[in-house]
Parts: sequence; structure tokens; C-alpha cells
Amino acid sequence: MAERSQTNIEYAKRIHIAMNYISENINRDVRLDDIAARAMFSKYHFHRIFQAMLGETVAEFTRRIRLQTAASLLLNEPNTDITTIALTCGFSSSQNFAKAFRKFYKQSPTELRRSPQNNPFFKTLQNSKPGNTYSNQGNDARQPTEYDFDSLIDFQPSKYRSHNMGIQIKEMPTFRVAYVRTYGLSDETCGKAFEQLFKWAGPRGYAEGTLIGLCWDNPDVTPEDKCRFDACIDIPENCKIEGNISEQEILGGKYAVGRYQIPDSSGFAECWGDIFKWLATSGYLPDEKPCYQIMHSSDDESGKSFLFDICIPVKPL
Repeated sequence: MAERSQTNIEYAKRIHIAMNYISENINRDVRLDDIAARAMFSKYHFHRIFQAMLGETVAEFTRRIRLQTAASLLLNEPNTDITTIALTCGFSSSQNFAKAFRKFYKQSPTELRRSPQNNPFFKTLQNSKPGNTYSNQGNDARQPTEYDFDSLIDFQPSKYRSHNMGIQIKEMPTFRVAYVRTYGLSDETCGKAFEQLFKWAGPRGYAEGTLIGLCWDNPDVTPEDKCRFDACIDIPENCKIEGNISEQEILGGKYAVGRYQIPDSSGFAECWGDIFKWLATSGYLPDEKPCYQIMHSSDDESGKSFLFDICIPVKPL
């Protein structure tokens, strides 16, 4: 229990460093890699950790902080023109700012400044200081209350585990695999990659090997059609690779391995979110290697369900 508590504290501290860095630099676009480096998280996994703990992506958090800071400035600095406030808060133009502001607050910047009492968040906006506008996603995203540090320490992932069959730290082997690379994560795209792989593996007697989906990119950061996905099957050392099939090694080592069963492919994102929530209480940090999924045969006669392991490389905190 002490180890878990220390893990929560460390993750909470690092997430707060990231939040503060974003807030201190809302007037410019900050690279995700730079935020991850400040928070001392792997740049590959940082985005998923941030979203798992706060319930919103880095982009969503940044946009909201900019808008809430702008709203506070509109009320607390009535002599500052709207364009100056927009640029100060990182918007490229007053037009882009006005559009985002109306979508978020359901009124224009001018309307808020003219009749602030008509906005249901007037009191909290009026009493907030620019830059001190964190919000808990469990409340309305426009309510500028702080993320409480204790709530991040007490973060518990169990309520999210509707499909979880258990997560543990395992020593995974190195896999030598044959693979087909594709771009995109849709059922159709990944299915075609595995189909091409089976056409090669089947006649050679390798179709019973371990099926692995290797994910090189995070779809929350990279456009889905640009995400690299390798459909893999493990092969023996004496296997000769030929044709349009490639080979690679998936490095072994210490991994957080979570087993999940879902009725259809729409549940994959929830499962990935779950294991990163668990990671924040585990005593481990994600390592730099890519994540992968091991696919298992499901007993579901419909053929639509999935049984699989999510494997995340880890290192001690």
C-alpha cells in the first residue's frame, strides 16, 4: 500500500508540473515532447497518462485553460481590448478566439463583458485569477475549480474496469515476428493487414503462432490514418522471410500486461485507458519501447468479441 501511495504522489507531482508548464506558456504552442520532458514522462506514453488521470487530453486541457484565462481577463481587465486578450492567451486571431469562446461559453467575448451576470459561471470567473483556472472534468468543464492534489493522489482506477480480467507485471520474452505494416487503426485496415499476413503464414505452417498487434503511434496525438500498425505473428529462428513480408524483433523485458475481453471493437479505447489508469497506481513508469496487443482466441460463437492482452513496457518508479 505504501508503494502505491508513493506512486500516486509521484504521478500527481509530475502531472501538476505538466499542467503548470502548459498554464505558464498558454501564449504559445508548446510541443508535446517538451511537456513530457518537463514532467519526466516518456514522450511516447505521456499523453495517455495525462488523459487517464485528468479525463481530458493535453489539447483539450490547453484549450480550456486558454479560454478560462481569457474569460477571467475579460472580466478583470475591462480596459484591455479583446484582440490583445486573444493573442495573450495563445489564439492566432480574434476571430478564432471568438469562435472557440462562443462554442465553449455559449456567448461571445463581447456579450460576456457586457452582461457577465447572464453567464452561469460569472461568480467563479469573477473570483478566479488569470492562470488559476484548472477544472475537474468530473464537473462541468467550464467551471474553473482547481484539480485538487489530494484527489490525484487518491486516484483509483477500479471503477473503469468493466472489461478487465486482471493486470500484472510480467517478464515478457523477445518475439521474432513476421509482419505487415499498415497505416490506420480501423477494423478494415488492420483486418486486411492480418489477412495478408495469414496468406503468407498459412501455407508455411506458421498460422498457429502468437498474433501481435504492434502500435507505434498514439491515435490521441497522431491522426488515425497516419498511425503505424504492424500485424505480426511470431516465427521460429530458422524461418526464411520473403516476398512482401518483413521481420523484426519485439524486445522482451518487464511489461504491465492486462487481459481484456470486449464484445466488439468499440471497446478497445476504453481498455487502453483502463491500463494507463492502473499504471498510475502500480509503482512503475512506462518505458520508451512501443506497446503491443497479443490476440487470443475467443469462445464467443458470434465471432465479434475480442480476447487480448495489452502489454506496456515499464520500468521501476
